[in-house]
Amino acid sequence: MKSLFPYYLLIILLVSITLHSCAVDEGPFVDPTCEPDNMVISYSIDIQAIFNSNCVACHTESHPKLNLLTCCSYAELTATGFSAPYINTTTPTASKLYKHLVGELLIMPPSGKLPDHQVDKVLKWIEQGALNN
Repeated sequence: MKSLFPYYLLIILLVSITLHSCAVDEGPFVDPTCEPDNMVISYSIDIQAIFNSNCVACHTESHPKLNLLTCCSYAELTATGFSAPYINTTTPTASKLYKHLVGELLIMPPSGKLPDHQVDKVLKWIEQGALNN
């Protein structure tokens, strides 16, 4: 009589591989830095998040030129800030905000240029009309 051990071992191995492959599969890869061209950029979700991560350590209510805290940032950028408006929707690359982010004016943040995908997101938001959405 033949031993069934090799067959059991093969079955266990196949089941193990199958179960492991299902547990590891996280679906299709999505690059967080790549967004569809038709995606609407949200000021409150996308742009304020960039400010919160990179700017509000300095740009608070005590900053002499620009408060980028959630409560005030949109008004400061568009109407009431020291050098407002920082946004130019007619010529987005001429916006003071954009020029600071790419280093045409004093680079912001001072620690160094933001990642390109964040700068591109800000520019796209301005190109879309710099909505307070």
